[in-house]
Amino acid sequence: MKKTFFLIFIFLLFSNLAGKINLDSLQTALKSAAGNEKIDILINLTEGYIYINPETSLKYGLQAKELAEKTNYPSEKLAKIYHNLGSVYYMLDNYQNSINYYKKALKFYSEKNDNLRVANCLNNIGDVYNFIGENEKALEYMQKSLKLKEEFKDTEASLARTMNNIGKIYNKLGKYDIALEFLNRALAIRKKIGDKKRTAFTLNEMGNVYNSMADYDNALKYYLQALKIEEEIGYKRGMAIALNNIGNVYSDLKNYDKALKYYHKSLKIQEELNYKSGIAFSLKTIGYVYLSTENYDKALEYFQKALLIHKETQNKIQVASVLSSIGDIYNQMGKYELALAHAQNAIKIQKEIDDKNGLSYSYDLVGNIFYKLGKYHKALKYFQKSLALSKEMNIRRILAARYKSISECYYKLGEYKKAYDYHNLFSSLKDSLFSDESSKKIAEMQVKYETEKKEKEIELLKREKDKTRLITRYLILISALILILLILLYYLYVLKIREVKQRKQNEEEIRKMNRTLERRVQEELEKRQKQQSLLIQKSKLESLGRLSAGIAHEINQPVTHLSLGIDNILIRKDMNKLDDTYLENKCNELFEDIDRIRNIIEHIRTFSRDQSSSNLEKLNVNEIIENTLNLIQTQYRNHNVSVKVQLSDQIGFTVGNKFKLEQVILNLLSNAKDALEEKFPDSRNSEKEKIIKIKTYSEKNKIFIEIEDNGPGIPTELQEKIFDPFFTTKPTDKGTGLGLSISYGIIREMKGEISVESEPGEFTRMKISLPKI
Repeated sequence: MKKTFFLIFIFLLFSNLAGKINLDSLQTALKSAAGNEKIDILINLTEGYIYINPETSLKYGLQAKELAEKTNYPSEKLAKIYHNLGSVYYMLDNYQNSINYYKKALKFYSEKNDNLRVANCLNNIGDVYNFIGENEKALEYMQKSLKLKEEFKDTEASLARTMNNIGKIYNKLGKYDIALEFLNRALAIRKKIGDKKRTAFTLNEMGNVYNSMADYDNALKYYLQALKIEEEIGYKRGMAIALNNIGNVYSDLKNYDKALKYYHKSLKIQEELNYKSGIAFSLKTIGYVYLSTENYDKALEYFQKALLIHKETQNKIQVASVLSSIGDIYNQMGKYELALAHAQNAIKIQKEIDDKNGLSYSYDLVGNIFYKLGKYHKALKYFQKSLALSKEMNIRRILAARYKSISECYYKLGEYKKAYDYHNLFSSLKDSLFSDESSKKIAEMQVKYETEKKEKEIELLKREKDKTRLITRYLILISALILILLILLYYLYVLKIREVKQRKQNEEEIRKMNRTLERRVQEELEKRQKQQSLLIQKSKLESLGRLSAGIAHEINQPVTHLSLGIDNILIRKDMNKLDDTYLENKCNELFEDIDRIRNIIEHIRTFSRDQSSSNLEKLNVNEIIENTLNLIQTQYRNHNVSVKVQLSDQIGFTVGNKFKLEQVILNLLSNAKDALEEKFPDSRNSEKEKIIKIKTYSEKNKIFIEIEDNGPGIPTELQEKIFDPFFTTKPTDKGTGLGLSISYGIIREMKGEISVESEPGEFTRMKISLPKI
């Protein structure tokens, strides 16, 4: 029974899923549809519900069949309806109807020479026979399917599917080498086409083969490979199957604790997926473990949980099947009344849905219960009902079991002739299950085993004698080798000690050299940093020196105003016209001038000191430019330099040291002024105006600053060198060549960029971009 549930679960997971259909909209459309359109919708509903609710799928499929057979519906679509019904009946465990409808579809496709669909039907019929245990028939159909697929060049994926199925059948037939051959072919194709999901399917099947061979190491290896792939691609249903299979290995090894551990992992995944059929299957698997350990209460607990799920999903076939299984548990516990009640409930449902396969098992269970109760007439009645259904299904292994049960019943009733006749039927059918060839092979293997056993015994005696003669020689030889080995090991030990000692000396010398080198590198870095700081400060002071005239004028204005204000106060005092209101207003003006002087001096003092350790802050670029212009505007005005400012209000903010950025702006403005004075040495007589343009704007999360002059420009060949340290085209008394180099470093430190655009004789434009926050 455990294997039956497992096969059902595998089929539910591995069948090719139909495309997702909007079932609600189809049901709405069905109400107003007529003719062929209605049949088309019924076909889609059949396919949409097949894996969700097979009974609903069957209802729509039969409606489609009835309408299509009454009208001139296209025959190829009618064949599709038959094929769908074959799949639905398979899902409902109604195997005979499944085969009948598949064969109807097969007949049509054969008449139309639609060879690939013929191959598909053959494959599906083989699937059904495989599921009900008719392995020879299953193999026959599968081999025909594979032959057609190979002959008519079906897709590699389709070929791999049939090869995989053939491998499964050979596994059931006990022909493990052939099973592995087909599964390896399927595996190679699926790996080649990159079908990881079905690669895992095949690895699982290979694990099943090795499990059948009781080669549990290899079984686990393939199950774990499948699990790894399914974890990589996130295929949780496949992970649940692999975990369940690993649990099966441990269950077969009677390691029930480990088996339960893996079964529970599988159950957890099914619960995460909320896959009801999978949850029920895992619950039943756990129930079978407890049944194997005769923990009947636990077994009942899990089967009853599974029963609730099947009732919830309205899966009547599985409800009846679980009721029958619970009845079997009560039968083993000796609780025959409960066993009988559950079996009869199962029979009631199975009659209602015409589940002949399930009825056969349930009738057999009731017969077994009455047999144990000593009610042989009743037992015989149910065994015969089970036999009649088994004959319809023509499953030989089940028929053999039924003949045996009936024979035992007649024996208990004293009807020995009938008991003998049914026992003969049982024996003949049992014998037919094992072919003459199989019996011959078994006999040959037994003879071969006995022969090999005797040969090994003779060989063993011979070896014992040889060992006795050679043991002394071996001892002498081994002793000599040990002595030589000891000498060699001692010699190697001495060499190793010397090597270790020498290596330690070398390592100590290297460490000393490293310490010296590190100290020298650190000293050199500190020296370079000091030199760089001095150069930066020198450049800054140089800029301030060049601005001294402008700064002096900026201070001189408020000083003059202070002087005049004090003179006015003294004059009014002498004239006795100094009132409190006038004095208060005048003092306020004087204090404003004092504050202006203080602010200029503070700004110059802060700007002049070393800013290398200043913290970063949020910067308003426009404000920094305006502060710089306040320092130089008087000086530039005195030199007839027109400064045109176009600052955007929408540029936002950046991060950096505002005094360093101010130094960069000051350097660029000073360079622009020097360039203008070089081009227009006599500004009063010049026909052209000396112009410096300052512009800010924002693009793509960056703030841009442009400073342009209409000076002589920079020769093209020198433009790449202007940011090099100490490079300058000015006389030595007018510059060190550090200004642009330091500016470049400051801008890079702020994660920005600085570049030049220049047209010799026309203009020079310095462009700065800074990250926007």
